[in-house]
Amino acid sequence: MATVLIIGGGPAGMMAAYAAQKNHHTVHLFEKNEQLGKKLLCTGHGRCNVTNRSADFLSHIVSNPKFLYSALHTFSNQDMMRFLEQHHCPWIEEDQGRIFPKSQKARSILDVMTSVLSTVSIHYNEPVRHLIVEKDTCIGIATTKQNYYGDCVILATGGLTFRQTGSTGDGFRMAQEIGIPIIPCRGGLVSLETKEHYDLQGISLPVSFAIAQKKRTYKDTGEILFTHFGLSGPAIINASSSIQFPATLTMQLLPNREAHEIDHLLTNRARNKDVLSAIDFLPKRLGKVICMQAKIDPKKKMHDLTKKERHHLVEQIQSFSFALIQPRPINQAMITQGGISTKAIDAKTMTSKTIKHLKFAGEVIDVDGQTGGYNLQIAWTTGFVAGSTID
Repeated sequence: MATVLIIGGGPAGMMAAYAAQKNHHTVHLFEKNEQLGKKLLCTGHGRCNVTNRSADFLSHIVSNPKFLYSALHTFSNQDMMRFLEQHHCPWIEEDQGRIFPKSQKARSILDVMTSVLSTVSIHYNEPVRHLIVEKDTCIGIATTKQNYYGDCVILATGGLTFRQTGSTGDGFRMAQEIGIPIIPCRGGLVSLETKEHYDLQGISLPVSFAIAQKKRTYKDTGEILFTHFGLSGPAIINASSSIQFPATLTMQLLPNREAHEIDHLLTNRARNKDVLSAIDFLPKRLGKVICMQAKIDPKKKMHDLTKKERHHLVEQIQSFSFALIQPRPINQAMITQGGISTKAIDAKTMTSKTIKHLKFAGEVIDVDGQTGGYNLQIAWTTGFVAGSTID
């Protein structure tokens, strides 16, 4: 049996430890914090969206979905749900296939993961500084306390988000030191900054929108929140991981109405009202911005509008645009995009293609998904594969 050294006690590291222990290996798990799963406890606002039931899982993976094809056959979202059931952790399904512990507490998931590590030696408060590599073979690790040697090292240190939990990019640095290629990192599932700054902060509404960028157009419908720096809300957070900046977002403020229907509504229902009152289906502050963009006095009566002015008003309601400059800083993001290149990893075993006896798992790899439990499942899947394929 092998001696396995796992760096990082998050979801991927714990699952790797469980899988390696299951195959009777001697497992040492190194965690820089005083407890395991510190970031896991923050997920889903403390409720932990542990996975997603989706039968078309890969369609929700944004970066490098093909890399996960083989791994998901080894340990899928369905396998994770069965794992929870087998370890007496009931779960519930919410909208869009999202799976949560029935307790509605992330602590329930952490309790399961720690309970299954019965023979794993856990090294708390022991950050790992470097990987020890000799002749293209990883033979151990150097921590702040001493050197440890083993037959396999699994790097599962997480990314660069939620830094207060210990995700400070240690794995990227350690990998770079031994020549592992790193894809530049940025925040994913994050709010977006815009060139325009209107007095709209705090307004939230459902819209249809399209994001025009260099290579393709992203389209979706959902809730958008206006902020002091730009745009946020569930639909924006999901879209953020698929955007190449700069880009232009154009939203339909009445997504279920065609332009001619809105024009008919304005010319018939509201002829004797002023323009701002006539568009009271929009929040007042937003209505004022729409009038400003259409270059129409909001106090002007609807029946005094020219056909051209009315056309401009309808156009703004159906094509309210923002120039997207950049995502918010990575420390405000939910996940890290980028990381260890999937081209440097054997997708069937999570093993480095250039450094023997070195594996990777979790957010440290350049794979990420949409919101809804997909990113946690990436951690469970890659962790399980890394831990279960040790010779």
